[in-house]
Amino acid sequence: MSYDLYFYKHKDCKTTDSDIRSYLGERFQNTGNTDQFWYENKETGVYFSFEYDKPDPDDEPLEGFDNTNWKFNINFLRPQFFGLEAFPFVEGFINDLDLIVFNPQVVGDETPVKYSHKDLFENWSNINARHSSDYFKEYELFYFDLDKSNKSWEFNQNRLALQDKLCEMTFVPGIFYFKEHKTGLISTLCVWPEHISTIIPEVDYFIIKKKIKKLFGKKESSGLVSYETIKNTFNDFITKENGYEMISPNDSLKIEKLFNGLEYYCDFKDFGEGMTVDKIVNYKPD
Repeated sequence: MSYDLYFYKHKDCKTTDSDIRSYLGERFQNTGNTDQFWYENKETGVYFSFEYDKPDPDDEPLEGFDNTNWKFNINFLRPQFFGLEAFPFVEGFINDLDLIVFNPQVVGDETPVKYSHKDLFENWSNINARHSSDYFKEYELFYFDLDKSNKSWEFNQNRLALQDKLCEMTFVPGIFYFKEHKTGLISTLCVWPEHISTIIPEVDYFIIKKKIKKLFGKKESSGLVSYETIKNTFNDFITKENGYEMISPNDSLKIEKLFNGLEYYCDFKDFGEGMTVDKIVNYKPD
């Protein structure tokens, strides 16, 4: 179940098939199949593709336009942030190569159009929301609040840039999703290893990893701690920089006792299991 866009050009457009392949090759992955270019962001879980379809001699040409035979594909039944991340790439592809789009999802519009990413996102988003509700039970999907979903995506999308900015002095964790065993609800978590300087994103839980010095070596342990507990415990040491709350490098040693004294809510494996984004949606049946 996917959303497809087909790319055309005006008769006087100078863009060639070689131009398109070169453009996509500079920006996306190609796994040996020169007719498919794949985008996958390991930080956010978002993926989509651009593909070349060989011309079908039975296809009726559109008067005044040439078919590039390239199409864009993104799945439905996904978090809304899939579209937020994908369609700016599509708009860049259209504008940079002077292309136009035939969108079969727009009923009655048979003329290629130069859509903006906002127009395409709205169109995909509305259909995705409807399909998410209609197929929620059939495909055993899991609901996740739209606002929390978009915030976690925004953080993950900026994570590497923030880590580069902070260098190695401060850890920038990724946000992960998990399904609680008892409730079936989706929650967010990140990892805080030892008592190092770290960014503290607004998540439901942290996996705390302790390494406590003993007479002979170190005792290692890990467990879940709620976001509220983290905030309350380290309130006097939390500062705000670059728009995010954090424990600064200057305070990492000062919090060692507090960190090692944290009581675990429970072990992660007893509480929930990891969840990939392709099972999460932001809409469900009423």
